[in-house]
Amino acid sequence: MQALYIFSAALLVRILLGYIFYGSIDVSAYIGITEHALNGTLVQHPGSIWCSNPLIPFYLWLCSFLSIKTQLPVAFCFKIIPIIFDSLLAVLVYDFVKKLRPQQALYAGLLYAFSPIALIITCIHGQWDAMPLLFFLLALFVRDCYQDSFKKYFVYGTLFAFSFLLKPIALIFIPFFFVPWPSLKQTLGRWWGYLLACIVTKLALLAGFFAFFKLNKTYSIDMLFDVTYLCEAFIGLALLVGVLVLIVVQRKPWKRFSVDFQKYLGYQFIALAGTATVVAVCFVALGWYGL
Repeated sequence: MQALYIFSAALLVRILLGYIFYGSIDVSAYIGITEHALNGTLVQHPGSIWCSNPLIPFYLWLCSFLSIKTQLPVAFCFKIIPIIFDSLLAVLVYDFVKKLRPQQALYAGLLYAFSPIALIITCIHGQWDAMPLLFFLLALFVRDCYQDSFKKYFVYGTLFAFSFLLKPIALIFIPFFFVPWPSLKQTLGRWWGYLLACIVTKLALLAGFFAFFKLNKTYSIDMLFDVTYLCEAFIGLALLVGVLVLIVVQRKPWKRFSVDFQKYLGYQFIALAGTATVVAVCFVALGWYGL
């Protein structure tokens, strides 16, 4: 019942403020892109934020649909979905705190429900930051508050992917994507060195790539993004092949790991599989859409 009170209060105040205030220049930009989202001409804007965030064109299409099919103010149609997500985020804050400090859960939920910063960003400024934040916190909630299983980690990976595809805020937390193993270095043995070598090699290649294009004055932003994604794909494939070769050379070291560590690695790979699945589906959908 408390969760319902928090959601109702957050939704009511956000709808009121979102309806009264028009919004910022971002809302005007959303409205301006409506025609492209509906007519499939987003491909004419390859360097814009609408194309670099793979889920945003679908979000804009739904907002455009609401503005056409309803009598609601056009600007409000582009804020109603983030308003709902932000209201749910207040409930999620309540649920998270309830797991840790039940006595303070209600106050924490109401604190976010009436947070001036959240109200300004979502209702007045018109940003969609609440959407990726909800998916990110929900991913952490699923990972930390449910019993370990392959299904749980797959859902965790998919939620994390939805978060950074909407807005790459969650990517700064990528070092914490994997659940830490207390004795990882001792468990992996010589594989710990291989892992570090792979990470350092990848970072060095990416740094060299960006430095090359930074010195080359003829590059464009579009080419930089395209080649970066291509470079990432080739590096990832090379690392995968390298790991497979090491497995063969080391005569299947997987069997040398304890049962608990094998299960731990399985969970981490399943989480990556969930993330990769969502990313692949979204980019295939964008390709089908014409981007």
